[in-house]
Amino acid sequence: MSWYLTKPVDFERHNEENESVWRAYHQGKPYRVPVIISGSIRNLFENSELNTTSPTSAFLRKKLLFMGVCEFVQSLYFLVCHVFIGFITLEVMPRFL
Repeated sequence: MSWYLTKPVDFERHNEENESVWRAYHQGKPYRVPVIISGSIRNLFENSELNTTSPTSAFLRKKLLFMGVCEFVQSLYFLVCHVFIGFITLEVMPRFL
């Protein structure tokens, strides 16, 4: 997220400081409280100010629902056209010929 900050992040300095803080903590002489921050990628997806390139999860749910409806309609088409009509063509029509 350094592209949203005014100054770019110096990752080498950050990593060195991180190691120093945790080392002091494990030795029982912490000079600062180490903190672990975690989050969900959903925060990025749902925040329209940060997520300018990817679809939101609401859009993906609608797309998934639409794909499910399309597969259902395709299955109905297959049943009607290939199973029922094929059955009628093979079983009923020869009697009338």
